[in-house]
Amino acid sequence: MVDLAQLGISFDVGLGVVTAGDDLHGTARLTNRGADPIRFLTSPTVTAGVRRCGDDAMAGRFTGWLTAAGILVDLREHESRELHLIFGTASCLPDSPAAIPPGTYEVVATLCVDVVGLDGSMAR
Repeated sequence: MVDLAQLGISFDVGLGVVTAGDDLHGTARLTNRGADPIRFLTSPTVTAGVRRCGDDAMAGRFTGWLTAAGILVDLREHESRELHLIFGTASCLPDSPAAIPPGTYEVVATLCVDVVGLDGSMAR
């Protein structure tokens, strides 16, 4: 069985001021911190949203189109791979117009995976 607890994920979202309505791009770096191989299928693009610092509710998200594609990530011991990260400023707040209001935000991303065993079998 694949031990996803050994998968390290870090994000580089850059720095600076963002204009409302912009989509932002960065990288998601996946690293196998264990001794056993980690194999899974995922999207080549990780989408993310933003929330106000210290808040649990999402404030903004990416709303554009992405190509429906999957890639195999196959990481041996201490290997890394980068995926494209995209996040947006389209508001999902009930009291806000189309874009999130000015402020300080945190990026929140979810990596969806389908685990692939060394024998090629799928586990969910």
